[in-house]
Amino acid sequence: MDEAGYYVPVSKRMIKGDTVSTPEEAAAAFSSLRYEEQEQMAVLSLDTKHHIVSLKVVFKGGLSSCDMEPSSLFRQVIVSSVRYFILGHNHPSGVTDPSSLDRGLTKRLLYGADLLGLVLLDHVIVGPGPSYFSFRESGLLERLASEKIRAAEGT
Repeated sequence: MDEAGYYVPVSKRMIKGDTVSTPEEAAAAFSSLRYEEQEQMAVLSLDTKHHIVSLKVVFKGGLSSCDMEPSSLFRQVIVSSVRYFILGHNHPSGVTDPSSLDRGLTKRLLYGADLLGLVLLDHVIVGPGPSYFSFRESGLLERLASEKIRAAEGT
């Protein structure tokens, strides 16, 4: 566990209909990505009570990056007829800290989701080990959302 306390072991697998109410549960839902050799991005679509509606891989990248267009992700969320979603992807290296590309993508998704009336609840990064990184749990999702609001207001 690092000093911020958001790296914890994940053991529970999640299935359709389960409720996702914590970052740990979100990480468990993305556990199938943990041992993939290439980066993969998946979207977890949730109903209004945060029950899992679907989990779909929306992009497969290379060994160390996954340059996904947000439209692929938004298409899956809209097709699932939900408003709430969680982005998840893996870091095959095992280092679950978010890269600058991860932060940039999350910021773009916050903008796009807002325009479409969707809600990005979290972005979770998993690796081959038992730990994960949660943008929400670390406070980074809130900071990126604040930056988005300030930019929209021109301040």
